Amino acid sequence: MFCENPSQLDHYACNTTSGVKICEKEWYDQDCKTYCGTPKHYENHKCDKQTGEKLCNEGWVGEGCNTVNPCIYYRCQNGGSCTLDELLNPECSCTNNYAGVFCHIKKCDEHYYGLDCDVLCQAPAESDHYICDESEGVKICDRHWYGSNCDILCEKPSELDHYTCDHFTGSKVCEEGWIGDTCSIIDECQLQPCENGGSCTIDEYFNASCICTDDWYGPNCDSYCEKPSTNEHYTCHEETGAKICDEGWVGSNCSTVNPCILHECQNDGTCIFEETLGPVCKCHSKFSGVHCEMKNCDNYCMPGKCYSFPNSELFMCICDEPDGQGEYIESRRDEEGMPFKCPVTTTTTTTTTPVPTTTTTKATTTTEKVILPVTPVYYPQVRYNMDCDELTKHGYRYADDVYDIHPFWGDYVTVWCDMDSEGWTVIQRRYDDDTSFDRNWEAYKKPFGDPRPNHSYWIGLQNLYRLTIQRWYTLSITLQMPSGTFKFANYEYFYIENEENGYRLHVYGHSGTAKDTLISARYGRVHNNMKFSTFDNDNDRYTFGNCASKYQSGWWFNDCFLSNLNGVYKKSTNGWPPCNPNYLCIAWQDKSRYGTYSLESVIMKVKPTDPPSNDIIETMKRGY
Repeated sequence: MFCENPSQLDHYACNTTSGVKICEKEWYDQDCKTYCGTPKHYENHKCDKQTGEKLCNEGWVGEGCNTVNPCIYYRCQNGGSCTLDELLNPECSCTNNYAGVFCHIKKCDEHYYGLDCDVLCQAPAESDHYICDESEGVKICDRHWYGSNCDILCEKPSELDHYTCDHFTGSKVCEEGWIGDTCSIIDECQLQPCENGGSCTIDEYFNASCICTDDWYGPNCDSYCEKPSTNEHYTCHEETGAKICDEGWVGSNCSTVNPCILHECQNDGTCIFEETLGPVCKCHSKFSGVHCEMKNCDNYCMPGKCYSFPNSELFMCICDEPDGQGEYIESRRDEEGMPFKCPVTTTTTTTTTPVPTTTTTKATTTTEKVILPVTPVYYPQVRYNMDCDELTKHGYRYADDVYDIHPFWGDYVTVWCDMDSEGWTVIQRRYDDDTSFDRNWEAYKKPFGDPRPNHSYWIGLQNLYRLTIQRWYTLSITLQMPSGTFKFANYEYFYIENEENGYRLHVYGHSGTAKDTLISARYGRVHNNMKFSTFDNDNDRYTFGNCASKYQSGWWFNDCFLSNLNGVYKKSTNGWPPCNPNYLCIAWQDKSRYGTYSLESVIMKVKPTDPPSNDIIETMKRGY
């Protein structure tokens, strides 16, 4: 075996027997060219005797074996082994059935996730709005989609919206002062908060009402009425808090025994205690006297008979028809509110002068003119365009638009037909203040405004008379409240009389979510059976002037109104405007909070209905 003699740079000697190179201390490999110094006590390696490579002691890694092996603390699970990359970062090499940083995740079947592969998350279809979390399998919703299945859409609110989206359910969370499914309705509880500890509630129509604490009453809990003790003789009215005296007690505090106990009133008269006059009998109009013992109404109506309203001081005269066939109720009243008397036929003079060849007889008879009410009738023939309802039966159903209808007794009139709800003819609409409703009698007889939606419109009294006299109609009124919600007032029968009768109003049979204001006789302001009034044609019962002039509109005023849907249109940029203090507004006083605010919009429309019974017709004629 050959062994070259070492030079000064070599680190070996040749074995004289075998020729094998014998390396110097701390030099290794076959040619003794690899140095590996003997490790000190603080070093963490040893030298490989064959190659001279440094071998790190257990738990140490790195080129100089001076780095603690991270795998000592890096626990690979489920049979995984820890290895180091070139930067000495630990990572787990997992078996085929596991994955994850620590081999802790079991490889699941398709669409299954979680540590135990028990969470199912189906791959989303094109119509779905999520992706599956690869670790836990939970659904991660797309933007603006919420809920456990990411199927609830909640758009990001704009600057005009008043809500935020709940991150879990996707439901809209309204800002303070706003309510409703879309948070677009003003919370009336914020507009008129309850006082004195009362709590405000909102019903299903978003109407606000107060629940008052003990001894407080009224719409805003601002009326105080202390609960009576055992020695007191009154109860508190549940709505107003006014003291209601027990039977037999009178006075502001119900502490005085009622003298009416000993003061008898006859003929259904009512005894009222007045502190200045004492007990006084309030008699029906056909009776008078201290005890209502004298009947006087029949004398007033002679030659007719008197009809007095039950529980009222009002009465009317029942007169004979001019032809002697039947009777009618004289429903007119004079400027002082007294009923018109029945007409009297009198012969003023009769003179007969005998002459040999001729005989002259002069006779004069004067009779007061009788104005009879006019009720609708059904014509045997039918025009295809006599109203919107008839148009629906001739191919125009579900086609809302402007149409020219042609009622009997009248000319063509342009109206809006609501065909989606089976042929309603719109007779009035309030939408904005572009059209004035403060007009004279001649203007109200004719149409004005624009019949299209989003405009204000009036069909005209003469057209309305000719429309409602040709058959029986039902009336529907849509009221948009200040809060943005809608209420509805429906009347089973509706018509008006001709101009000679002042376009007198007749309605019957109220229903709907808005309370009645046309038939109800609150404060003597019933509109039913009233003539139409304008500022130049006063037909109301207002003692101190002209209602139409005072409230700048034409309407069937009484003294003066519970409703005025032709009133002044109001609008405001800071909340909806109130009617108070002068009630120049579109009003519908139904004893709710809305009675104090101007309405935002109104639609009045009619549709034919079956004729009423004779009893209902007679009730509509006399107006009660």
